[in-house]
Amino acid sequence: MRRFEARGHDVEALVDAAIATDAAVLEGIPDHVTTALHICRGNYRSSWMCEGSLEPVAERVFGELPCDAFLVEWDDLGRDGGFEPVRFLREASIMVMGIVSTKSPRLEAEDDLIRRMEEAAGFAGGMDRLSISPQCGFASVMVGNEIDEDQQWRKLELVTRVAERLWG
Repeated sequence: MRRFEARGHDVEALVDAAIATDAAVLEGIPDHVTTALHICRGNYRSSWMCEGSLEPVAERVFGELPCDAFLVEWDDLGRDGGFEPVRFLREASIMVMGIVSTKSPRLEAEDDLIRRMEEAAGFAGGMDRLSISPQCGFASVMVGNEIDEDQQWRKLELVTRVAERLWG
C-alpha cells in the first residue's frame, strides 16, 4: 500500500475500482458455474512482485466479491502475512489455502501443513470452509520456476495426502 500511496494513488479508490470491476466481470455468470479469484503476488522464476498481509483489503475483497472461492498464496507467512484475513470470508465462499510452495523444491512436512490448515480453520469458522492447494501454478512463463517436474509431482501428491487426512 505504501508504494501506491508514495506515488500519489488513492488506495481506497483503487480498491473500490478493483472490486467494482471484478464484480462486473462476475455479473450474469450462471449459478451452476463456479467462480473463483486467485490472489497472486507474482510467480516468475521462483520470485514474487509484492508482499505483505491482505489485512488492509481482506474485509472488502473476501466479504464483498461474490466469488465461490478465493485462491490465496500463503506459502510464506513472513512474506504473505498471517491467516487472520480468512475471518472476513463471506458465508457462501471457500478459501483455497495456497500453502504448498511452487517456488521452492523443498517438500513441506505433512504435519506442518495440517497444523497450518487447522490454524486457518480457526479463523474461517471450520475446516469445511477451506481447501488446500499449491500457492500458485508451477510457472507463469515457459521457463518456469526453479523446481523440476519430479518435484512438482511430489508437491501435488503432498496436497492430495494432506487433503485425504483433513477431509477423508
